[in-house]
Amino acid sequence: LVNYSKIKDSSDVRVGITASRFVGPAVIRNKLKRWVRQYFREASLENRSYGLECNFIFKSNNKEFFRELQYSEFQKSADKFVQTIFK
Repeated sequence: LVNYSKIKDSSDVRVGITASRFVGPAVIRNKLKRWVRQYFREASLENRSYGLECNFIFKSNNKEFFRELQYSEFQKSADKFVQTIFK
């Protein structure tokens, strides 16, 4: 998982998701996209004075890696990413 981010002056949150077909079949790619959207829905980003642009790029280690990945593991990784943005 490769993440790029940028903090902006406006209060918009924009999220980009890239998952090529080498990550796995469409079912797996769509699951990853749903997870990213769900993560940002659950994140408490309402009380902020900044904007955020993020791009999640899923790279293929092997096709079984993302099939076996659990949401809790993804959430921990995304939490670390968001914490590094605001340091």
